[in-house]
Amino acid sequence: MINEENLNKIYDSIIEGNELTTKRLNSYGFNSRDITTLINRKKIRRIKRGYYTFLSSNDLVLYGKKLISLKKYNEAETCFEKSYEISPNAFEICLQLFLREIKLKNYSEAFKYFDCLYKNSNSYCIKDNNFYLYLLNMITEVPEKYKECIRTLTFDDIKLNIKDTKLKNPSLQNKIRLTAYNRYFSLASRQLNDLVKQEKLSISNLIISILLEQAFTEQHLVIDKKLELIKNKQYQEFINYLEQLQKRYKLNSADKYALILAKDLVDIIDGKIPNQQSISCNNIFKAIDSKNYEQALKFSKVRLKKENQDFGKNIIHILLLEITKILSKKGMNKSNQNYAINNIKAIASLMLSKPEIEEVCKKFNLNDEQKCIVLLILAKDLYLQGDILSGDKYLKQAEKIKSTSKKIKDLLEEIRKNKNITKEDTKQLVLKQGGIKNDK
Repeated sequence: MINEENLNKIYDSIIEGNELTTKRLNSYGFNSRDITTLINRKKIRRIKRGYYTFLSSNDLVLYGKKLISLKKYNEAETCFEKSYEISPNAFEICLQLFLREIKLKNYSEAFKYFDCLYKNSNSYCIKDNNFYLYLLNMITEVPEKYKECIRTLTFDDIKLNIKDTKLKNPSLQNKIRLTAYNRYFSLASRQLNDLVKQEKLSISNLIISILLEQAFTEQHLVIDKKLELIKNKQYQEFINYLEQLQKRYKLNSADKYALILAKDLVDIIDGKIPNQQSISCNNIFKAIDSKNYEQALKFSKVRLKKENQDFGKNIIHILLLEITKILSKKGMNKSNQNYAINNIKAIASLMLSKPEIEEVCKKFNLNDEQKCIVLLILAKDLYLQGDILSGDKYLKQAEKIKSTSKKIKDLLEEIRKNKNITKEDTKQLVLKQGGIKNDK
């Protein structure tokens, strides 16, 4: 007799790994006529006399879901595996096995099933699959074939269609996805828990819940790793680590500016002092961009105190403290912020003895405006010495540098008009913040 009870005996036998034989089917309550009916319905196929193979993967999937409802999880997993052997490209089967592998954190195996999900996605499922892929990329290295997709993935690629009638609460679903897209994984998990209380837990929501928890855990491991490298003053290793992460995903603002500061710190340790820009800074990131480290440190202290954060666990703050400490030891304080600029006359003299201008400018981290001033000082000194040809050489190089400084333009014009300036007429040039000043 063909009924649910007898069919379940077949499913259980398959899960246990038993062969389907005529004798076994008879013991489950199927006579020869029932066996013929099962063959005609394409539930089983005769492979040789007295032996059969099971064909209906859909029936096994449904039975696997029933086992899950009965909390027989091991049996359910085996049931899905048997289904996969029958239909390795079936979306529903691969979804169940994908869920199992991410639970176990077997990501390489998970991507084997994800390949099927991604390949067979319809317009509805592709948003879910893109979201899974986004979260997986925050947890582990994704296969090469998905890296281009990740690089171009936007929120619209994971945002659900609010008009889709299949969704009970699309607005809250998208709120969760936006929160996760902005990498607030803990908050997204709480939002998802609120959603699950309002509706039945779907397999999609279960997958998202697991991936959110794993992304949150991985995020903290990454933070711990970065903090360890910085506290151990392994700055180059820190840079390498962030650059590896940067290949996987776009860095957030904190990591982006921590990377900038770490590179600046390595340069400063090597004696290459970044040039501070004279611009107004109203936040910590602008201050870092302008290389105004003392101002950035002030912003950091105010923000961390306001948010009641631990100063010793904030990477940007630790880097700023180290940079300002080193610069202070080098005499790079407010009264003397750039040794190279305040000693520009000495640099010009060095250039006279070593004409590789680009090398000297690079050594002292001179920007184009500072380089122009050095070239003008050189030209003026050479004209004073009567070396017109060499003076013309440096003057022409200075003329190629575009500058909006009125002081520089005036100096250029002065030198062009009078190449025979007497030594008594020379005045020491010192570059101050914001332009050139003549010291009498």
